[in-house]
Amino acid sequence: MANKFKNNLNKKGFTIIELMIAIVIFSIVMLVLTQNIISLSGDYYRGVIESQTISVTKNIITTVTQNIQLNSGSAPYTKLPLPSLWSLASPTNGCVTIGSSVYVYQIGGYVVKSSPSANYQASGALELVNSNGCTSSIMDFTTSNFSSFPATDLIPQNMRLLKFSITKASPFTKLYKVDVKVAYGNDNAFDINTKKCVPRQYLCAVSEIVAYAYNN
Repeated sequence: MANKFKNNLNKKGFTIIELMIAIVIFSIVMLVLTQNIISLSGDYYRGVIESQTISVTKNIITTVTQNIQLNSGSAPYTKLPLPSLWSLASPTNGCVTIGSSVYVYQIGGYVVKSSPSANYQASGALELVNSNGCTSSIMDFTTSNFSSFPATDLIPQNMRLLKFSITKASPFTKLYKVDVKVAYGNDNAFDINTKKCVPRQYLCAVSEIVAYAYNN
């Protein structure tokens, strides 16, 4: 009988302290796994956004350089600045005519789909406009459409144009330098003053591409 009682004592379960230790260890493991999953997810979305931003920049570069090359003898004519109907600290507005192509741009604006509701917002940042040339009336980026001037958006929603420059490589050549810089991210992710992504923000990317085109 005594031996049976001792065997029952030896078969006792986990103590409360052992259970608490197990719960703490399990919680630490789950916390580490969750942080790793969040980090991997952030890296994935950062990669997707960087790829999209680079793709948009390449598309602009390709469009502009092809226009310069195809419009033989029609050197890019830049008119800067034009009257601004959009409020932003030190705005840079401009219009570039290459042959029959007219590029209207506004630097720094965060492109929104709806009507802009703040100074930094715009319905467009770079437009390829069907127009007879650079006129002040096509510079109204506060409107949500270009009904009078059919246009193609070259900067999609959630992105902004940081640089759009077409200059001669030298005064004695027909070689032109095209410099385009695009950023993805709203004002929580992108700092418009420093022109950089806010630290630890994965919903942000900046892409700059420089290319050269010869105008025959």
